[in-house]
Amino acid sequence: EELPVVYEPKLEKDVIELVDSIIKKRRSKQGLDVEDLEKELDIIICDIYGLNEKEKKVILDFNYIANGK
Repeated sequence: EELPVVYEPKLEKDVIELVDSIIKKRRSKQGLDVEDLEKELDIIICDIYGLNEKEKKVILDFNYIANGK
């Protein structure tokens, strides 16, 4: 079964901007907390795959636990 992918140019632009921002912030200061940006990126990726709110919660909660929070 193929995963559903929702292509929207705005989502693509948002992903690029967030990744660029995360990279810039990490390069500017080692160890800088970019958790908020990473969570925002996770939400956009969930939207790209067309996940519903319950599925998003599972992914976001897993990432939160996996990162030791």
